[in-house]
Amino acid sequence: MYMNKQHLTFSLMSYCIKKRMYSHPNEAIKILRKFIAHKKRACPNCACLGIPHKHSTDKRGIIIYKCYHCNKTFSELFGTIFHRSKIPLAKWLIAIIEWQDSTGSISASELSRKINLSSPSSWSMLMKIRKILHNSLDNS
Repeated sequence: MYMNKQHLTFSLMSYCIKKRMYSHPNEAIKILRKFIAHKKRACPNCACLGIPHKHSTDKRGIIIYKCYHCNKTFSELFGTIFHRSKIPLAKWLIAIIEWQDSTGSISASELSRKINLSSPSSWSMLMKIRKILHNSLDNS
């Protein structure tokens, strides 16, 4: 099987991220911050584009911001599929990589075995991943 340089690079990168998630699951938020760091943070309550200040950090390491304008708080994961999820971020990232690495698609039961999660939870994760990718392809 022939693999081009870009595919090989992405495969090595996903393997390194997956290996890192298994050994250090608290690193997931740092990896996610690299992808969302360039986005401007707007308050979801009042849509103020002012720079919010860091209010606190929860036990998972996720930053909670507080808006200067309306004094309400919001998470740095607001607007993502990870927002208000009880599933650890490391398992989310591993699930996305497993879904991407599968040739056709991955079943919920196969994913649940790989990430040690219940089958309904893995099915819900896969549906969220598919929905967000479908919406992003429709908008392009």
